[in-house]
Amino acid sequence: MKEDSYMRKFYLLGIIMFLFLCTVPSNAGTPDASAIIEKVKMKSDALPVSKQLTIIVKKGELITGQMVARTARKKFPDGRRFLMVILEPQSLKGLSYLLNDLDNNKYEQWIYLPYIDRVRKISESSAYESFLSTDFTYADIYLVNTKNETFKFLGEEDIGGMKTYKIESVSKEPSYYYSRIINWITKDTYTIIRRDYYSPNKSLWKRQLFENMTVMNGMIVPLRIRMIDFQHNTSTELIFNEIDSDIELPDEIFVPEQPKHSLECPVWQKVCYPAANKNKQ
Repeated sequence: MKEDSYMRKFYLLGIIMFLFLCTVPSNAGTPDASAIIEKVKMKSDALPVSKQLTIIVKKGELITGQMVARTARKKFPDGRRFLMVILEPQSLKGLSYLLNDLDNNKYEQWIYLPYIDRVRKISESSAYESFLSTDFTYADIYLVNTKNETFKFLGEEDIGGMKTYKIESVSKEPSYYYSRIINWITKDTYTIIRRDYYSPNKSLWKRQLFENMTVMNGMIVPLRIRMIDFQHNTSTELIFNEIDSDIELPDEIFVPEQPKHSLECPVWQKVCYPAANKNKQ
């Protein structure tokens, strides 16, 4: 009888363990939001790229501003760097913007103002000023900050026929410009296709859409990016063309002292830069 009692207890314990193991995986299978964001950053770092960019600013349907620029991006040992030089209109021609997105999750930004021949470092307090009178702030340009934000997986969702991860990012700083940002990231390519920005009072403020996707050297890149400000009825459209991902970009163009020379070298040839010429001699 004792043996039967022990056997019944053993079987009962086995059933309890089986039921426990069957119910636990529901949480264990939830994707890691931070790991997904890291994959997004890794994909964007893969190739050096040069692009021509048209920027269109609207109030409702009325165009209030338009610019043409050239951009360049390159991966460095300590992070990635991004340069933009305004080619049109004449009043802004030569204005240059440089971003260093460092691996330690720090960001350094400079802007060269040709009309006063001065390079100005953009402080943290200025990071949420409008970028060249568009609907983007300087902070919006570098998308995600894995050190100063926390990420939460909200589920999966179909967006325009694409299966996506839905991930919330919230700043660790209580006085942050946005209360939260919702990201939609494709499951197969880890590409951001939409971002919703919420104001400090938690209402939807802006929406960023990544559209007209194309494949380049195995990477999916958007040919159009739109930022829509619902509260002010304004929008900014970025249209990319003349994309070159098979290009050797000189390191010299990505240092703060050099943007003033970028206009002389619209294709950023190394020979155009004084520091590069000096090193060759």
